[in-house]
Amino acid sequence: MHLNHDVTAFDEKLIIYGRDVYLKDGRLIFESIADADHIRSSIVNDGTKQPILEELKGFTSSKSAFMAATKELSEAAVFTGIDAYSNIGVLIDDSGEVSYEKVVDDPGLQYMANQEALFQIAGDVYKVYRDFVLVVPEDTLLYTK
Repeated sequence: MHLNHDVTAFDEKLIIYGRDVYLKDGRLIFESIADADHIRSSIVNDGTKQPILEELKGFTSSKSAFMAATKELSEAAVFTGIDAYSNIGVLIDDSGEVSYEKVVDDPGLQYMANQEALFQIAGDVYKVYRDFVLVVPEDTLLYTK
């Protein structure tokens, strides 16, 4: 499936590592798996474009959301309301040692997935969970925004 290239269909279009990337409804959209893989690999190996994604208006990366949640939770000193952060982090209890770990821990995907752990390639939306990724067609998403 190809993207609708009508620029009014997207909130923003930018070029990262020589590939077109679109922003729509707070998530990044890549034209192809090859483009997404190229950008992910480039982020991991280069890292100079991370600030572009971090400062993109209308987009909050999973990485940024996790850092903000970690700060909020550590300042609260108690893990209340943790469900509000379930898209970005999970509590891990390792023999009484509780830690808050990223849902999206891949070093490239954490910048490509948004605060809901979503990113899109062509017409498929990818939802990242801690142990797997679920692919759903874009037209089945329920938007709450």
